[in-house]
Amino acid sequence: MICQNCGYQLPDNAIFCEQCGARVAPGPDGNIQPDFQNNFQDSAPINYTDTFPAQSPDNAPKKSRTALYVAIAVAAVLIVSAGTGLTVWYLSNNSSGKGTPQTVARENNDSNDSQENPDALVSGSETEDNTAADPESDIQTGADKTSSDSSTETAKKDTPFNIDPNADADYTAALDPSEYEFYSSSIDEFSFWYPTDFYNDVTYNTRLDTISYGTNIEEITFSADDGSQLIFQAVQRTDSMNLEEMSDYVYTSEMGRLTSAEVILNNVKNGSGKIVVTGWDSEHTDNTVYCLTKIKSDVILQMTVLFPDYTDEADQLRKSYLTECFYRMCGFSNADPWRTYEDFVREAG
Repeated sequence: MICQNCGYQLPDNAIFCEQCGARVAPGPDGNIQPDFQNNFQDSAPINYTDTFPAQSPDNAPKKSRTALYVAIAVAAVLIVSAGTGLTVWYLSNNSSGKGTPQTVARENNDSNDSQENPDALVSGSETEDNTAADPESDIQTGADKTSSDSSTETAKKDTPFNIDPNADADYTAALDPSEYEFYSSSIDEFSFWYPTDFYNDVTYNTRLDTISYGTNIEEITFSADDGSQLIFQAVQRTDSMNLEEMSDYVYTSEMGRLTSAEVILNNVKNGSGKIVVTGWDSEHTDNTVYCLTKIKSDVILQMTVLFPDYTDEADQLRKSYLTECFYRMCGFSNADPWRTYEDFVREAG
């Protein structure tokens, strides 16, 4: 049997077309219900997908975004945490300092040994060094003593030194050591006292510059308006010489900077070398120079005193007394305690 509506091949006993749904078997009246057939033929074929309207993107079921938001939040937290950790690590590795040569080996120094004869240091006669050894600090000097290096930081508010910028090199104002200020470095024995109302400028150089004796650790230069200077320097040794060889090298170098030089002390004893020389500055011949150098296994410590030429006997006494005070109040001289100016004058006369 063939459907009269759509032409679909049907079984002979079919009542309705399996393809289009039209009745194909005669009804009770022997007809195939032409009204239904005509109506069906006039209508468009049924598309069951059109029964439900197509959903717009706004009405389409949305996938849950909760998981996406959670993943984004977790990723952001991890990124911020990683950044914070890197920042803390970077700052902690760049803010500490300080693995510089200032961290030198130290040993306890029992200063129960006998001292140099202070009268010999003033008069210029050579004396025996009975100072106990202290193989620790690292320090040295070796630059021009009369001018500060271009890399030196000028001491202002951030330096550890207290001086009067209006001081006018009044020697009588510096004759009371009880009024001096004290400075102590982290470098063993590198400490000293200095007058606050005599020098009007100070430079503090902690750059690791290479100089003749090794690498600079600290260099402090006090300057007065009459050209006077008081210089302390600590140098890290970088040479391969033994103590005797380095002491000879320092002695030769320091003597080479002076004219009419006089050796007050030059020996190696108890694990350190000590050299004290005085004379006239070979480059600035109007300046007197007094230089103390202590040579250790790892560092060299040095104090240099420069004064303009003496104007008279009283001026010479005051400058000699200040030199003695600076020496006796220097941490690496191991000298006797300072004495008053009156005692100095009485014993010198």
